[in-house]
Amino acid sequence: MLLFAFALALVSTFVGAAQDGEQCRSQHQSASLLGSRPQILLFGDSITEYSTGSFGWATELSQLFSRKADIIIRGYSGYNSAIAWSMLQQSTGIFPHGDGDRTLMLVFFGANDAAAPDYHMHVPVDEYGDNLRSIVRRSKETMPGITVVLVSPPPIDEEKLMQFDWYAGRSTELAGAYAEEAARAARDEGAIFLDIHTLMVNKPDWKPFLSDGLHLSPIGQAFVVEELLRVLLTHAPSWIPDRMPMHYPWHIDTFKTLDHEGQRDAKICPWPDADSKQYCFHRMAK
Repeated sequence: MLLFAFALALVSTFVGAAQDGEQCRSQHQSASLLGSRPQILLFGDSITEYSTGSFGWATELSQLFSRKADIIIRGYSGYNSAIAWSMLQQSTGIFPHGDGDRTLMLVFFGANDAAAPDYHMHVPVDEYGDNLRSIVRRSKETMPGITVVLVSPPPIDEEKLMQFDWYAGRSTELAGAYAEEAARAARDEGAIFLDIHTLMVNKPDWKPFLSDGLHLSPIGQAFVVEELLRVLLTHAPSWIPDRMPMHYPWHIDTFKTLDHEGQRDAKICPWPDADSKQYCFHRMAK
């Protein structure tokens, strides 16, 4: 299961060192690796908040996109889509503002919305869909060109979850209805849809994906990353890690050693200045 994700991370090719200033300029203009990095925004509930541990899906994304993109995590335990939409309406500082063309956003709500109707976290399924649509629209308005992925809530292992205070009447059947609504919202707003619910329940033995019946176990975390990469490969292949340029090249490619009267000429490929010109700096060292 992990092989797909790991293979994508490991199969990376990098451009060799430039031979002169013109080669250096063309290399970096085509790679777009200078200046600020692309950003990946993770916006969700406790499944997102708890994704930063040793085996968390956000942690694995940070490893996969190391020196490729910044992973920005906004996970809020107990929050539902109504609170999330209210946050976006009231504040512009939840996420740093970036270039939409270089921003990928994952919206991962629904596990709390799908609590039973008599629990405070519950949001009716049609309102949940409207909240997701509003979140996608607002994100596209504030960051034109952004790529948005809506992620469905996972299924529920009711027998295991009943042992905990946060059971809240959740069920796989209820979660499935919210997954279907998330799919409709994604279709309506032109977002990518990652149906973790269906992908899991179609597995012969999916319950080990969940640690407590609701939150993801280590193999469930890895499953989310694997399926995210699959859907990106199909719908947004430029966001596959091995297709993205590194933020500055490997040191072996950065320094080109030349023999100039016993001195070493190290060419460092730079960043654009205020006039968007490109340069190659030459550092002379004994």
